[in-house]
Amino acid sequence: MMKPSALRATLVENNAYLQQNPDRLHIFVDHGRIEASSEKGRIGSKGGSFRYRYTLNLIVTDYPDDSPTLMIPIIAWARDWQPELLANDERQRDGIKFEVDVLTNGTADVSIEIQLTEAVDVQYVEGKPVATYRAEPMLSDAVRAFLGAE
Repeated sequence: MMKPSALRATLVENNAYLQQNPDRLHIFVDHGRIEASSEKGRIGSKGGSFRYRYTLNLIVTDYPDDSPTLMIPIIAWARDWQPELLANDERQRDGIKFEVDVLTNGTADVSIEIQLTEAVDVQYVEGKPVATYRAEPMLSDAVRAFLGAE
């Protein structure tokens, strides 16, 4: 899976606390499942292609800053890597959820759950399966600028 490491890189790069404390960011893939079909013309019908569907659980421990400093990079990342989480009302209801455990007046443990998918195309080359992650619908620079996600 590509998205967990891509989101980790985005958070560590764009959050001052995580730049200094990358070991405080814990990432888990929960409730994972595979979607595939043998029905002609459907996902998985050619060469065993499939889609991962899972909940990415980010846990940041002892977080001392205001929550937007954590949420802004996640939303910017989602605009590129899973845009329907922000554009689709139905997906917004449970696409990104969070819980906070307040530890002291200045720190908290933050858990963020994000519903993600990743498509994998499988083709057979010389009789051997070759898996390739399908490109995500990355936004153009102009659209990112318009949305304020530069």
